[in-house]
Amino acid sequence: MSIRCWTTINWLYGRGSPTCHAIWEEELILHERVDNEKVSLAVFDIDGTVIDGQSPVLMVFNLMRQRKFPIRTAVRAGLWGLKYKAGIATDSVNVRQGIFRVFEDMPAEETDRLITRVYRDNIAPRARQQAIERIAWHQVHGDLVILTSASFEIIAKLFTEDLRAYGQVSTRMAVENGSYTGEIDGIPVEGPEKVRRLEAFADEHFGEGNWKVSYSYGDHESDVDILSLAEHPVAVNPKRRLEAIALERGWEIQEWK
Repeated sequence: MSIRCWTTINWLYGRGSPTCHAIWEEELILHERVDNEKVSLAVFDIDGTVIDGQSPVLMVFNLMRQRKFPIRTAVRAGLWGLKYKAGIATDSVNVRQGIFRVFEDMPAEETDRLITRVYRDNIAPRARQQAIERIAWHQVHGDLVILTSASFEIIAKLFTEDLRAYGQVSTRMAVENGSYTGEIDGIPVEGPEKVRRLEAFADEHFGEGNWKVSYSYGDHESDVDILSLAEHPVAVNPKRRLEAIALERGWEIQEWK
């Protein structure tokens, strides 16, 4: 199997703009893998790693200001966000399900447009410069970047497009007759499920046994499984429990602003 990966040297991020955009220089580097070399993946968690904050919480509060969310949902999500930042978050599945239920019976296309506006205005600008630079570094060196998230698939897809990542695995909202049902489609992509979904994605795209996770980046103890899959796991601004695990296992720890 021979894979050609075109990527660029410079990534510029317009922080003065309310939207996230990429400007890629015309100078390109071509990486070609030989037939017996495995595809090298660099896996990045989105919430708390690529961005400073939790996209579901950011979305809830912005939609609450637009009177799209009930206050009780925003308060619950906000409390969970504070606990997550402190490294003591629990019940993330039920919090996320509560957020999803707000979209029950809403047309999927209309909801996606709504979420996209919040993403452009309030979520994308929180992408960490170090994350953007690190993603570009991997792309220049021939790694394929995969984004992972327990958050909304539409947000992961938008980041994948803006960061020129190869692909993403994320949590889906169930759709029926063109509208969201308010339920999760399958299992939230976190913990062991994040590994299962990544493996399924990679096997489908590259073939079983033809790929490896060279680097993985995460910030929370729920990322331990995906970090353990990598040859070079990196704990980014780790919460207390992940920091203890990283120190015990000799994993690299990085502080991103």
